[in-house]
Amino acid sequence: MKKLRLVLVDDHPIVLSGLKETLSQLTSLEILGGFTHDSELLTFLKKNEVDVIVTDYMMPNNTHSSDGQNYIRFLRRQYPQIALVVLTMVSNPMIIQSLYDAEVSAVVSKEAPLADLIKAITLAGQGRQYRLPVTDMVMTVKSRNAVTLPEKVKTLSPRELEVLRLFIQGKSIVDIAKLLNRSDKTISLQKNAAMRKLGVDNNQALVSYCVTNRLFD
Repeated sequence: MKKLRLVLVDDHPIVLSGLKETLSQLTSLEILGGFTHDSELLTFLKKNEVDVIVTDYMMPNNTHSSDGQNYIRFLRRQYPQIALVVLTMVSNPMIIQSLYDAEVSAVVSKEAPLADLIKAITLAGQGRQYRLPVTDMVMTVKSRNAVTLPEKVKTLSPRELEVLRLFIQGKSIVDIAKLLNRSDKTISLQKNAAMRKLGVDNNQALVSYCVTNRLFD
């Protein structure tokens, strides 16, 4: 039986080492490498054939993009033939859905059982998608209780959510525009549209709403 050729990506060396050691014990997988930076990964992919990439969502030191959405979409555009499994602590249902919209094979919580990750990798290697129900995904994060997102939040588009997430992190409109490769005007319009949908009329109220409803925990 042909082994699945796998590469692992995480900006934390200890996490990466543990993941590599654990998955290396499976005879169905061949771990070709582990990387803490996107530049290392991209250099490797130019010279090697890979079946599945297992990567963290947030890679703050990336050269291409430190924003998770842009990073994942870049990989999907550049390497559509490689299945992508996202291993993350993110549990926001809207972010998870946006990743599936970008056609990743699976989104698995870092606190999920190892069996979930193995199943996701196996199905990804078969060209199939693994969808853990969002409610289950949220419940695997032990540090919080599962909550129902307000209906208002569900009306936000992935791009509006993306802008809000970066704004809540303290980034300015100009910073966000550069990071997402959009114009200042576009970012401002998307932020204002999100504020209207959420029913807030100033930045302080926006931050308070996001924190209270734990939009980006």
